[in-house]
Amino acid sequence: MDRITRGQLKEFVLSFVRHMRESISQYPNVEHTFPAYMWSPYRITCVISKKNGVAIEFIERSKDWEISVRKTDRRIEEYLIKLPCNNDKAFFEINGEFNRIENVNLVTRDFYDAFKDIIDYLCKSTTFVMEKPCLFVRLKAGSVKLVNVGIAYVKNGRRIVKKIKFLWLISTSAKEYFTKEMAIQHAELEVRRYLDSLIPRIPITALVSALQEFEKLIYKEDTDESDMQKFLEAHPFFLLMGYESVEPKPKLSEDLKPDFIIKTPAGEYIIVELESPKKKLFTSGKFMPEHKHLKDAKAQIEGYLNYIKNNIEHLRWKYPDMKAEKVHGLLVIGLSNNLTPEERDRLKQLNAELKNYEIRTYDELARRLKQFLENLGVKYGSFG
Repeated sequence: MDRITRGQLKEFVLSFVRHMRESISQYPNVEHTFPAYMWSPYRITCVISKKNGVAIEFIERSKDWEISVRKTDRRIEEYLIKLPCNNDKAFFEINGEFNRIENVNLVTRDFYDAFKDIIDYLCKSTTFVMEKPCLFVRLKAGSVKLVNVGIAYVKNGRRIVKKIKFLWLISTSAKEYFTKEMAIQHAELEVRRYLDSLIPRIPITALVSALQEFEKLIYKEDTDESDMQKFLEAHPFFLLMGYESVEPKPKLSEDLKPDFIIKTPAGEYIIVELESPKKKLFTSGKFMPEHKHLKDAKAQIEGYLNYIKNNIEHLRWKYPDMKAEKVHGLLVIGLSNNLTPEERDRLKQLNAELKNYEIRTYDELARRLKQFLENLGVKYGSFG
């Protein structure tokens, strides 16, 4: 059997993460609701067992992709840990492809007995407890992904806790398994699995009705910022699908109150500034200079972002996990249908130049939501 090399395993992992990111980009307005390992650069550790398989673990987020590969003489199941035992017990035994263990805690009996009250009080996930297991996972054949899994055990008198964000255990290290096609198949499965869990939480009928109402509103002659504020407070998924929380008119200081603060499941904070759909973005001229409407709106959202950056410690009393590098802005203004092709290109260029916020038009929000529905295979009547 030809075993996979370090370089080939790196290419396999890169194909997997690249295709996940490409697939997620097809779902605008929902990208950052996916788990961070699916779209953000990560430090990844890979292990090739000389006996039976491969482990791929996403350790933590980083600025760029960092993939390290090492070899081991131990069986790949022992990547998690092999506990001293006189039995062959394991929490899970894997004997097929495309398995998944998600949102659970695997705890040995001795650890659980020591911390039972704390575990029962703090743990939101299901907790599995086993008396003196030998392994957490036994891998007979196929593969398994462990996602958001906690393990806790006692070894040599030490109590050890580990949080697994994403760990992929594969029972073979044969070169022919690790093809680009297999990486893409697994990437598509990850994206689809998440979307399948998201769909039941989306009121599709209400969403389609809201789309129709939204388009009528943004094209009405007398619509202003207050109308958009009221509508989006009732339908915040136009701004971001799958948000963790939405706060309308948050008070940063006595004088600073953006229209929304949205928190994503990945822990990002999005500061939203709304302007009227009727406001202009550019003026006529050779270089299409920014209109005063756009200049003033940019100054406002930049003011919010600068205040947060300079007062992050003070704001943590209200937003304990807020970090300056995880705060971004969203300015919604005007209609792209009112722009010339040259002005649309100018807006794309402007967004490429902006560092920590982006500008979207109201009809772009509608198009993104329509595209999201289309990608889910949803038909929406007059929008079809």
